[in-house]
Amino acid sequence: MRHIDEQFSPAETVANAMAQWAAQQPLWKQEAMRRVLRRQHSENDVLDVAAALLAKPEDLPFKLLPLVVEDFAVAHDGEIADALLEISEVQNVNRLAPGQSLKLGDVGLTVIYGHNGVGKSGYARILKRACGARDAEQIIGNVFESPAQVPAKARLDLRVNGEVIAVEWQDGKPDSRLTSISVFDTKTAPFFVERKGGLAYVPFGLDVFERLCALLDDVRTHLGKRVEAIQLQCSTQICDEPLTDEAILFLQEIGSKDEKQVEDFLSWNSADDEILLSLSQAVSDPHGRLRALTDAVSGLWTNLDALDEKITILDDDALTRAQELWVREASARSAAKLAASGAFSHEPLPGTGEEVWRTLYEAAERYSIGLAYPERDFPPAKSGDRCVLCQQELSEEARNRLQRFRAFVSGEATATAEQVGAERTYTRERYAQLQSDLSSLLVPALVTREFPESAAVFEAHRGAAIRRAALVLSALDEGITEPLIPWPDPSLKAVRVTLGRLRDQESELSRLVATGNADELARRAKVYRCRKSLTGAAEVVRQRHAMQRAATIIQAALDQCGTTAISRFGGDLIKQNVADRLEAAFTKQKNALRIDQVPVRLTASSRKGGVDRVIGLSEAQGKVGAGVVLSEGEHRAVALAAFLAELEVSGRAAPIVLDDPVSSLDHLRRSYVATQMANEAVVRQVVIFTHDLPFLLMIEDACGAKQVPLTRIMLERGRRGFGTISDETAPWDAQRLSERKHKLKELAVAASKIYEEGGYNEDYHRSVTIFYDRLRKTWERMLEELVFQDAIRRYRPSVQTLRLDKVVFDDEIFLAHDRGMTAASKLTGHDQAADLGGSLPLPADLNDLVEQLEAFEVLIRSKSKGVDLRRKAMKSPSNPNQIGSSA
Repeated sequence: MRHIDEQFSPAETVANAMAQWAAQQPLWKQEAMRRVLRRQHSENDVLDVAAALLAKPEDLPFKLLPLVVEDFAVAHDGEIADALLEISEVQNVNRLAPGQSLKLGDVGLTVIYGHNGVGKSGYARILKRACGARDAEQIIGNVFESPAQVPAKARLDLRVNGEVIAVEWQDGKPDSRLTSISVFDTKTAPFFVERKGGLAYVPFGLDVFERLCALLDDVRTHLGKRVEAIQLQCSTQICDEPLTDEAILFLQEIGSKDEKQVEDFLSWNSADDEILLSLSQAVSDPHGRLRALTDAVSGLWTNLDALDEKITILDDDALTRAQELWVREASARSAAKLAASGAFSHEPLPGTGEEVWRTLYEAAERYSIGLAYPERDFPPAKSGDRCVLCQQELSEEARNRLQRFRAFVSGEATATAEQVGAERTYTRERYAQLQSDLSSLLVPALVTREFPESAAVFEAHRGAAIRRAALVLSALDEGITEPLIPWPDPSLKAVRVTLGRLRDQESELSRLVATGNADELARRAKVYRCRKSLTGAAEVVRQRHAMQRAATIIQAALDQCGTTAISRFGGDLIKQNVADRLEAAFTKQKNALRIDQVPVRLTASSRKGGVDRVIGLSEAQGKVGAGVVLSEGEHRAVALAAFLAELEVSGRAAPIVLDDPVSSLDHLRRSYVATQMANEAVVRQVVIFTHDLPFLLMIEDACGAKQVPLTRIMLERGRRGFGTISDETAPWDAQRLSERKHKLKELAVAASKIYEEGGYNEDYHRSVTIFYDRLRKTWERMLEELVFQDAIRRYRPSVQTLRLDKVVFDDEIFLAHDRGMTAASKLTGHDQAADLGGSLPLPADLNDLVEQLEAFEVLIRSKSKGVDLRRKAMKSPSNPNQIGSSA
């Protein structure tokens, strides 16, 4: 970090350093700093900065622009109140009288005086609450009228940058324009001595780091709540099935997974169903399951091989071959028929030699050889043989005809037809048997139940084979030529894959049964049940994946909201540009308040985004707080010194309000405080509430010495309530002679008016008595101001001996003052007679008494004129014998 460059002012140096630091930060953080440069952040700022962290710049409703040094150069400017002008329209504040307007001096020092319990604290509490004092007391309404607690309200007129602004203040709703006003009183004093606290105001805009840390903390809180909300949503149960450790881990880390990994995690197919069913059955009855698997493997294997063999027979050429065989036989039969048509043309019955006849012949032949004439050739040709059909003895003609028939049948054409017919018959019997065998090839029930797809493939191929066999038989029987049925997809290889899985299950289960490891079966079944259940809740898992991905992004943003580096940089910058100045200012204020011998010092220590000021004991043995050691008066003086030191370092000329700042201070230190208040009033508006009359007089003296405008307001209890603004600007004891003479004249006029309206009545008596009381006090004040030229004054801790040069007190003055005091004592200091009318002076007498007072003042001033010059000459070394010669 760059140290203070002598060629720049502190504000410029700090602005340059902050701009250089900001340029190294990401744009979202620069935007966050922009939000807090001139104001406290709002909820919208928190949301916007969070959006800038999470979204792409082009997706934001505002532009992210880099900060420049000019942004920081004016960071400490803003709506700072130059003066507090008026407090009015007060509502629900203690028992303060309504409808009043407390108008303050807009420059210099305003002192608001009043006795205890007249309402000063009510107005002070308004300012403490409105201006954000360190210990802002609670404000309650008039508890003697209504128990209901409603917010306190008031109108505060300010001058801000030269413009008068009315702030409609309500308790609980702070206004930033009021926070520049600093308040000090008995309850805030401990914050400057006993408690570790931040500076009330850090100059040069350096408080931006503390406010930036606060904004980022709120952003972290906001983002953290979003993550918590996501985690809460993701904490609900996804499925009914208990999750495995692997599934729990995956779901915990799902935010770091891509979509493919999630879809793979959710994958589930029929094979998984088969495995789950197998595992479930194996868990309940492992031996029974093993037997079922063994039977299924054996049955499927046998039937699959048989089906494969039959499919090979029923290839695409099988139908063609059957059709060709039928055609060959038909051709042979036709040739034999032609031969027969020539051989039997003269036979008595038609159709001899044809197919029907041939069938009859062959049947007769089988009967003759098998039963009628066994072991003899057909037809029987011996004498006495009978016809196997009509069973009549064969005549010669019949025997000859049968011989002709035999010769025909045994002829070449007939022999060929018989051979082809026998081949067709054999082929047909083969395919008929194949068709019958196909009907018995059934899929094992376990396969049908657990592998329905594979069972369907097997059944489709078996059905196709049966239909193909039927087509072949039709071709062999009738020569029908229909399109060949294609083999279905997929092929039987898919069934063999299932057979392989069944064999694997059988082998694995056999191993587990042999080793007695049933727990492994249960564990695997649990894994598959969990996977299937999660697949059923796939949409919920995908939603959780999206939310956790969002939470991962938010968490990454959270990690960027750290404030350590900001705090370190801001703390270092504040130490370099504030801490030393603060310590020097505190030392200066200690000296001004004459507490330089009190063993305390003001030090600074880093805190988040800023610096804490700490008042500690110098050279103390052990860790002992200053508040424990200091006397009550020292405590108040040290706290006031710290308060004024902060004001000096801030560099701002904002108003300050002090309520009873000299409580517990001795008369000497009160005068120092009065002097410091006058000094502050040179550069800023100062408002002081006090009930301390000597302190009021000290303030008047100090303001007079500094030529500071002084506004005095006196509060008293009135008919309408407390805090009533008096017609008098100060108590009679605090008023100067010029003010008193004016007031005495007003009292004389008021008494005259009462006398004219009612004569000697009670009101006139009261008015005259007040006049005489104040007249007597004025003659006493004459001694202080005129006779003794303020050399000695009540309530002032010192004697101004140099003023004795102007003092004149001779017999004439003595007699004039004695007559005045005697006249003023007529109605004061003694019990008066009951007859008021006979003892009261007339209004004209009152005017005479005022004139007597003025005449005495003229007498004093005439006699004291030039006496100071003469006495100075008497004291001059050039006239050493002047006094002696006069004697």
